[in-house]
Amino acid sequence: MHHHSVRTFRNLLVAIMLASTGSGCVTRAPSTPFIITVRGAGAECATTVGGRQVTADELRTIGQQESKRTQVAQIETDMAQTPYRCIGGTIYRLQEAGFRDVRFGTQPAAKR
Repeated sequence: MHHHSVRTFRNLLVAIMLASTGSGCVTRAPSTPFIITVRGAGAECATTVGGRQVTADELRTIGQQESKRTQVAQIETDMAQTPYRCIGGTIYRLQEAGFRDVRFGTQPAAKR
């Protein structure tokens, strides 16, 4: 009886080790965040993705596709020059699109 329980325990350990090294436990490399640039002056907000200015609806659509690739979005902005309503609206749309982690990077104001 004792010999049987040792063998059963050993088989169980082998099964656990094989399961943990199989396809069920895949470690993903960190993905590159989805980068959005937000600028604002007066009543205007400008949101840019990949160098192209986008509307709120376009940001939501692009964001839905990008959130399948990564759960991290990063807003690049000059916090001192961009109204919070521009930043807050972008955060809202990114969360709506499916991003779980919205980060901030700062950029100096664009030179005119």
